[in-house]
Amino acid sequence: MEEVQIRISQGPLIRKVTVKTNTTILMMILLCMRTVRRMSRELQDEYNRQVEESEGFDITLDLTLGAGIGAPILPQRGNEGDPIFVDLSRRAIENFNSQNATTYRYVKNVTVNTSYAAGMWCYITFEARDADANATTDDDSSALKTFQALAWWGIDGERDVRYCRFKKPSTH
Repeated sequence: MEEVQIRISQGPLIRKVTVKTNTTILMMILLCMRTVRRMSRELQDEYNRQVEESEGFDITLDLTLGAGIGAPILPQRGNEGDPIFVDLSRRAIENFNSQNATTYRYVKNVTVNTSYAAGMWCYITFEARDADANATTDDDSSALKTFQALAWWGIDGERDVRYCRFKKPSTH
């Protein structure tokens, strides 16, 4: 455990909070902190449609101007390469390989969405390359596949991959 000061800005009010925590919990606190601004009804309907159709994996609303959304599943734009999410993706593809007798190798995370409850449910879309694919041309994109994984990272550090699958085709 270590003692850490966190600066929280809420409009004109700035508060400093001292937290005794370990690094795992600190990372989760920092990922949870965001400025929340209410979405319009139109954006909320679009968000709900995207969550329902993609099972939480493809939330494409453009909310990159410092606005967050008070919603159950939150996009983690710009944090896709965070070691937490990379680790979960690597675990997911290892599980997929052992269950399917394949040899895919993790390449990169494409999108990450999270939902919080005594930890994080992570909806991760990532790319992996088939190590067994014989590329007959200079372009070996046929060996690159997109996967979706639902993984849990608990506040106690527990990590669990619920499933890993090829990305489902979009209906829109």
